[in-house]
Amino acid sequence: MNRSPFATQSAMQLASILLLSSYSGLRPSSLVRYEIGSSYARVSDVKVVKRGPFDVSIELSIKNLKGFNHISGKAHSQRWIFKSAKKTHNAGLDLSTTLIPLLIDRGVLYEAESGRCVPSADDFISSRQAVFVCHGDSPLFLAGSQVLGALSSEPLTGSAMALQIAALCTQANLPRAGSYAFRHEAGNRMAVMLGAEAAKSALGHGLKGDVTRRYVFDFCCCISETTERRL
Repeated sequence: MNRSPFATQSAMQLASILLLSSYSGLRPSSLVRYEIGSSYARVSDVKVVKRGPFDVSIELSIKNLKGFNHISGKAHSQRWIFKSAKKTHNAGLDLSTTLIPLLIDRGVLYEAESGRCVPSADDFISSRQAVFVCHGDSPLFLAGSQVLGALSSEPLTGSAMALQIAALCTQANLPRAGSYAFRHEAGNRMAVMLGAEAAKSALGHGLKGDVTRRYVFDFCCCISETTERRL
């Protein structure tokens, strides 16, 4: 077992990647860097809305979408909203329990109104502020020296993300899976729950016009708000 001081932060990052990928079905290239010079999700793309000590939602703006990267400006984007779990036994499947502590640990989460940096999880829970934003332009997910090693300032790559997921599968005695396994499963689930056309819109296939979809699960509610603007 890796007991380095960096293991907790890198483990929270990996858990956040798994939950994000599972709930949204986003392409890995929308979250991490897939090739030199390509875009990736940044901490500034995250906003946290707090309605109570343990009632929060995470809003993630996805600006790097396959098929639209050649368009200058914010011509196409998706906004995903992940709400906190309602039952305690589902806390392990709650994105806010891993991503928010990760952002706090990295020192990038701030109260939107006061501009004060949130120094700890206790301060976040006790804060009376309703909206929190992330300052800086650093990557949302950082590269590491090993699966649960020290995180660098460089963005996580697609190949490293796939290796981390495969290594985790091996540790859990499961068949090795790649990054796209989550997208395929999410697509199948959306097609069954919402129909093929809604699934295509949520996954960015054949998108036309403005689409708002809601995905409700036993343990989490995710909202995908997809917008296309003509230049």
